[in-house]
Amino acid sequence: MGASEIGGAWAVVLAGLFSIGCGDDVGGVDGATDAAADGAGADAGLAAPDIPWLAEGAPPIGIAPCPMGWREVDDGVVTTCDPYPEAGAVPCPFGEAHFPGEASCAAIGEACPPGDFAMGLPTGTPVVYVKADAAGGGDGTVASPYATLAEVPWLSLAAGTTVALAKGTYEGTLSLNPAVRLVGACVAETRLTGVASAVPAVIRVARAGDAAFVGSLAIVGAPQVGVLVENGQALTLEGVLVEGSRSLGVEVLGAGTVLSARGLVVRDTRPGSVSPGVGLYVANGARAEATRAVISGNQQAGVFAAGAGEIVLSDAAVRDNRGRDADGFFGRGVSIQEGSTFRGERLIVSGNHEVGLQAGSNCELVLSDVVVRDTQAQESDGEAGMGINVEDGARLEAARLLVSHSRTVGVAATTDVVMVLSDVVVRDTQGRQSDGTHGRGINLDERVMFQADRLVVMGNRNIGLAATVNSVLVLTDVVVRDTQSRQSDGEFGRGVNVETGSRLEATRLAIIGNREVGLAAEGAEVSLTDVVVQNTLPRESDLAFGYGVGMQRGARLSGTRVAVDGAREIGLNTIHGAVVDLSQLSVTNIVGTEGAEADRMHGHAVTALGASVHLTGFAIRSPATCGLFIAHSGETAPALDVEGGVVEGAAIGACVQVDGYDLGRLTRDVVYRDNGVNLDSTTLPVPGAPDTVAP
Repeated sequence: MGASEIGGAWAVVLAGLFSIGCGDDVGGVDGATDAAADGAGADAGLAAPDIPWLAEGAPPIGIAPCPMGWREVDDGVVTTCDPYPEAGAVPCPFGEAHFPGEASCAAIGEACPPGDFAMGLPTGTPVVYVKADAAGGGDGTVASPYATLAEVPWLSLAAGTTVALAKGTYEGTLSLNPAVRLVGACVAETRLTGVASAVPAVIRVARAGDAAFVGSLAIVGAPQVGVLVENGQALTLEGVLVEGSRSLGVEVLGAGTVLSARGLVVRDTRPGSVSPGVGLYVANGARAEATRAVISGNQQAGVFAAGAGEIVLSDAAVRDNRGRDADGFFGRGVSIQEGSTFRGERLIVSGNHEVGLQAGSNCELVLSDVVVRDTQAQESDGEAGMGINVEDGARLEAARLLVSHSRTVGVAATTDVVMVLSDVVVRDTQGRQSDGTHGRGINLDERVMFQADRLVVMGNRNIGLAATVNSVLVLTDVVVRDTQSRQSDGEFGRGVNVETGSRLEATRLAIIGNREVGLAAEGAEVSLTDVVVQNTLPRESDLAFGYGVGMQRGARLSGTRVAVDGAREIGLNTIHGAVVDLSQLSVTNIVGTEGAEADRMHGHAVTALGASVHLTGFAIRSPATCGLFIAHSGETAPALDVEGGVVEGAAIGACVQVDGYDLGRLTRDVVYRDNGVNLDSTTLPVPGAPDTVAP
């Protein structure tokens, strides 16, 4: 059955479940086999969870309509956007690139002219001409151009001067005065190669002032940094390829320094004395902004910011960056540290290693219309492979974001992080390459503040959404579905897991088709409004568990309009000091786990095992064994108090394994009907608690 079919079928079940009328109170229960109802019922007014999008299987994610040139991808559950054709980005000839949102390869800058020089050179301001195959001794005119970069009097050029490079290859370096323009014929046929010397970069800016300009050329195989802007200088790049430079492709340093780029490709940067091969490096208060950009094949990181640097990328791709040659470490797409800021719009980050997008130490990451996919493990040891990792006081704000096919974790946050997400999909995370563990969709650890509106977490492994150590989650219109067990051992597969002082507040949450436990909490607080937990499956390793909701070790659950359907073994399991207070709860169609050992064939709707449970207005229908189950487990005395509900279609309506328990606590305006027997004190195996999840 497809995703939309499952959601639709469940909507029909809810419609029937919550339309049943009321009847007379039943003051007690008997131990005889039911031939008919023990009363007409007290389940009137039970309200179904109000989730308008439940039949569709996912909330209305607003990723589509897609940005111009991107295509819609509809898998039947959710529609996302892709900036490339179905075949992906294609290899391109030298001088061209496949930019996001474009159908195929296109020139990085202007198309190559029929003549030697660029077309459209200015006529009202000075132009200095340079032609690689010109005779020596020229004067820089079009009739007698300079032959080398060294002949140009760079430091004496006035603002507004244009230096025109003809088609050809040029050795050497240069320094541009403010407002001076350097224009090649085109990227494919105008190449600067640098020179082995102490000069730090092929192209620099001489001093602060109005922005210098570089366009329509390539810097290829230079033995130093390709482009350097620093000390409050300004530079504009338009139609520039930086390929195979040493240390850094483009370096932007210092407060007040600004780089603006359009049509920029930085790729295959090689290790050097300054850096192991980062593509774009921005630090110490500098700012870089690039649109229509591709940053690929660099080492350690494609894009790196430190020391309060600021980077803005739009209509850009950061892809296929790799680990360092020396040791295989890192290979990140984007990495920002030390209070830096990164803003990405209409951006794809794909095929990188270790982390796709990394933010640490009080950084800010702001994303809109972004795809992060296919992040691979670190080449050195097979570790990591996270799509997005945010830590140490950083903040992530993302809208219209897809994170898919990561390894280890799709989105991770650690230590005092704030995350605000809207219209986000996190899916298909795989286990860690080195050992097959993890594979979580979203993992929040240590005081993370997490807010999500219209979020889809699907097809991940181990846990869909996990939070621990005093984290706070506020979820609205969220689905967590189809989480699979770990690749390493077939354990877990939980939908939502909240632990260790964390708090979850959820409104219109659907947890569908996960494994082992749909919603689990240990030592945490959970508040639910309009929540469905459906079709929880056993874990793959031994076909055990399959609980809809599991509260244990001091967890506290409150809420209203909660529905649990189609779980294996137990619908709502509470154990070891958990405290539950729910109104408008339905638990239906709870079955034993096929293939499990006899002492695991529980099939109970609601348990109180050394826990305290209070239900007001509830419906329990068609559990395989017990509708209500109370027993000792651990040191806490169990308490189960229910009122205003119905228990029907169970083999045993109430299984009471506490000597002398006051049955009046189970019969306040409660109807027991169509059960095999209403009450049984026969000793049954007491269900256990699933294992604690390691961080």
